[in-house]
Amino acid sequence: MMIRTIKQNEYREMFDLIWNVFQTHVAPDWTSEGTAFFFEHFISENAAYRDKVQRGDETCFGAFEGNRLVAVMTVSKHVNLSCAFVLPEYQRKGIGRKLFQHACAHILEEQPLPFEIRLNASPYAVPFYRSLGFQQVAEQNEVHGMVSTPMVLCLDGNDMISLSDLSSKNDARSDPPT
Repeated sequence: MMIRTIKQNEYREMFDLIWNVFQTHVAPDWTSEGTAFFFEHFISENAAYRDKVQRGDETCFGAFEGNRLVAVMTVSKHVNLSCAFVLPEYQRKGIGRKLFQHACAHILEEQPLPFEIRLNASPYAVPFYRSLGFQQVAEQNEVHGMVSTPMVLCLDGNDMISLSDLSSKNDARSDPPT
């Protein structure tokens, strides 16, 4: 399993993976309005989120098995996780955790500890984020039919994800030469 930054020519594959996993694991907890809103604002060719990715306002990481993209995690310049999706057959194998460690290593290159990572978790994803140490900071809510729980993780160097591993040059951090 190789974890690295997703290249621009891989964005279509990334958005296809996000949409396919979303439909299976997130959409069942959302209204049809929420699903349509997500598609319009994150997935469609004219989506504002796609523009953010293209401008570099979101850094996109992928887990690859050979040449196949099997998981995605994106982080904004404001240290928010935006999209974290793992193909169903690769879930519960530690790939999401490794992607998260990789994203944290990237953040550490930009800013020192301590820092907070914020996100809005779908009901399906809440247990995963709790396993990483995220805490719920507000009640589950629904906006435009999208159901989510606001969560935060304060990283100070003494965290469950073993930040000491992140600061070393290991395979979860270093990207292959381009």
